[in-house]
Amino acid sequence: MTHERDSLSDDKTAILETLEGVASERDAQCAAKLTLESKRDDLAGELDSQSAALANVKDILIQTQAILEEKQRALAVAEGDVAGLKGLLEQQSDTVAALKGQFHEGAQALVVRIEEAETRTKECEEESTMMKTQIECVSSERDALSASL
Repeated sequence: MTHERDSLSDDKTAILETLEGVASERDAQCAAKLTLESKRDDLAGELDSQSAALANVKDILIQTQAILEEKQRALAVAEGDVAGLKGLLEQQSDTVAALKGQFHEGAQALVVRIEEAETRTKECEEESTMMKTQIECVSSERDALSASL
């Protein structure tokens, strides 16, 4: 009988140890699940943040593109002005040469208008170059953000 009692006690101890092991394993799995869920939530937050940043970059690109198109239209107008003024100057050069004394002030005014148009053209070209550079920078940032997603 003592032998049976010892055997039952051993069985009971083994069962308790097995139950403790199962409980410990379950606790470890729960902790691992919580860790994974936390990491998932962190990654989801990071993805949302990066998506918002990418949306902002996209908005900036759209705005920059619109500004660049506006500047390009202004540049085309200014170039047309310059071409028109240069043509006008050439037409009036013969008249200025023939009537140099009478039209001296008019010729000077025309030169000033041409210089202003050239200045406007240069300014538009500089702004266009700056906008292109900004678009390239924003595109690089967008590409970097896209690559990191």
